[in-house]
Amino acid sequence: SVPLTRNGKTVSHKTSYAGAISIGHPAQDFRVVFDTGSAHVVVPSVTCESESCLEHRSYNVTASSSAFAINVDGSLVPDGELCDQVTIGYGTGKVTGEFAHDEVCLGGDDEDSRACVEVSVVMAVEMTTQPFKSFNFDGIFGLSLDSLAVGPEFSFFNRLAGSSLGAELQFGVFLAGPDAGQEHSSEIALGGHNS
Repeated sequence: SVPLTRNGKTVSHKTSYAGAISIGHPAQDFRVVFDTGSAHVVVPSVTCESESCLEHRSYNVTASSSAFAINVDGSLVPDGELCDQVTIGYGTGKVTGEFAHDEVCLGGDDEDSRACVEVSVVMAVEMTTQPFKSFNFDGIFGLSLDSLAVGPEFSFFNRLAGSSLGAELQFGVFLAGPDAGQEHSSEIALGGHNS
């Protein structure tokens, strides 16, 4: 949470919500910001040499036994050919990426508490220095529906709702203040909400 000040007084706070995900088998762990203004799962690729990518953990598609490189239409990338690329603009920066299909998991280390679905992800091969280099997270986890994605298979949220996990196309966010103590911690619930 970052305080926003006007005339020397704090008038509000700019807050982001980040969490842990894993991609592939064996799991490659990432810290991502949950973004309601995008629909893609975006993580730096091991092939990315931008300053921003080098500051963060990167995804290696060839290290995952469950992954395969794809084109934007979901077709496999033929051996020896380059895959399609996309450039995604965010409020203050942009990412150029290639595509892979793999298993993405949310939740803790306990298998029973994790939600995993197969989804197409964007592997960033270039990230602008501003703002991505200074962020304390590796990638972006889009919470929007597939209308903001290059295709429906790129929306984790839609893939989760279409899975056998019984998830809804909704999420809930509870943000606790810095003085909330142990009793009330911030949380995000995907595929429904806590009551």
